[in-house]
Amino acid sequence: MFKFTYVEDYIEFIAGWRDANGKLLSLFSNVPSPLSLARYDVQIVSSLGEQTALNNKGYTDKQSLLAVKIVDKYRRQLSKLADPIVVPEAIDQFRHPIRIVDRSKSAYSENDLFAVKFPYDTKLIDAVKTQAKSGNGRIQFDHDKKIWYLAKTESNLNWIMTMKELHQIEVSEELQGLYTQLLAVETQDNKIYLNKIATGYEIVNSDSNLVDYIEQSLGGLGDENLLRLVDAAATLGYDVSPDVRNQACGLLGDNQALCSIVNNRISVVKKEAISLEAIIEYARLVDRLPLHIYTTGTPEVDTDDIKYLNRGKNYNVYPKLMVSYTATLIGSKKESWQTNAEKIIYLEQ
Repeated sequence: MFKFTYVEDYIEFIAGWRDANGKLLSLFSNVPSPLSLARYDVQIVSSLGEQTALNNKGYTDKQSLLAVKIVDKYRRQLSKLADPIVVPEAIDQFRHPIRIVDRSKSAYSENDLFAVKFPYDTKLIDAVKTQAKSGNGRIQFDHDKKIWYLAKTESNLNWIMTMKELHQIEVSEELQGLYTQLLAVETQDNKIYLNKIATGYEIVNSDSNLVDYIEQSLGGLGDENLLRLVDAAATLGYDVSPDVRNQACGLLGDNQALCSIVNNRISVVKKEAISLEAIIEYARLVDRLPLHIYTTGTPEVDTDDIKYLNRGKNYNVYPKLMVSYTATLIGSKKESWQTNAEKIIYLEQ
């Protein structure tokens, strides 16, 4: 009879990566499992065995519990092999330290942004990406910290509170307080919007933080800054009165393609309706240069006004204005560029 020392040893034996004498088998000499495994255990045992035998990577807290459960489950089969394997009464010795995984889901404020943190979850990731495309306010993912950062807008706050209920996200007291204030404002019909006044423009019903940001970062609320004010509305989360929208379109020569771009975070425009030169000039007027362009085919050379999104660019690109010659961008890097972009123009046939 043979007794292994560690839980990983038992799993590796059951998975065919270790022989009955305890010798670890190589990549090309591993064998089928010596046990009659339940169909639903086959993939689990294979994955756990490869993780330690091939990758030398310890189990997470949940994996360790599962590994112990599997060894205990097949205790009887192990003891009845031609060369019996003995499983001790207490199965609690591991070769590698157990990795504790933070599985908490939380939302809080960090550096004037909403931060949302959660373990890998495809449904929640898809929900974030949908909000990034259809909501108001920029959303970007920090690959190092594994945190999603959202602009502090009403749209994003509403989304967070919806996700709180759907995905059991723990929301900080600060965000909960902001949401309570938002509900009170909405009940009073105090919509936040850009409006024309005698001395320029004002953001009706806004707090001082938004006005301070506009004054310090966008050039202020003067008449000469109208296009930038309207252009920023979709990303900063305030509305624009119809009269002001019409006035901004007038500055653009009532070009319907440009009117759509200035008024929306995401615009779908026919290629024949607008030239690249017109988009560059627009980007110059609203301080969104350099333009970031995604197109298929041979990568082109960057210029001062245009940066091409191609294989040489990494995830951490944050376009002020992204132009894509296709609406279908598949792949983590391309999706990251879309999520990080403040505004997007999709040019279609």
